[in-house]
Amino acid sequence: MLTRSERLTIVAALIGCVLAGVLTVIQAGSVVRFTVAAAALALLATLVGQATEQLGERLGPGPPESSNPPSAICPSCSSVSSRYGPGSSRLSRLRWSAQSWATAC
Repeated sequence: MLTRSERLTIVAALIGCVLAGVLTVIQAGSVVRFTVAAAALALLATLVGQATEQLGERLGPGPPESSNPPSAICPSCSSVSSRYGPGSSRLSRLRWSAQSWATAC
């Protein structure tokens, strides 16, 4: 169940998004549009943070490898660490990772 503050944040974010859209349609001043849009974006970021915390509380701690999206999406890309050890350059690891994503996935 949502708390009162979470409901207020959702309502404020919705109002901010609608207001930013209305200000854009009526072509209000750029500073006003930017300020309202930035406030709405900050409220949306707050909601994402609250949702992430709730998800973390529900799932609890887990093994680190279960939270690695690239290996879940593309298993052949998880072999970067076995191919390039800790002494290799970061650039070579990034190049190999980009190439493996392009060819294997």
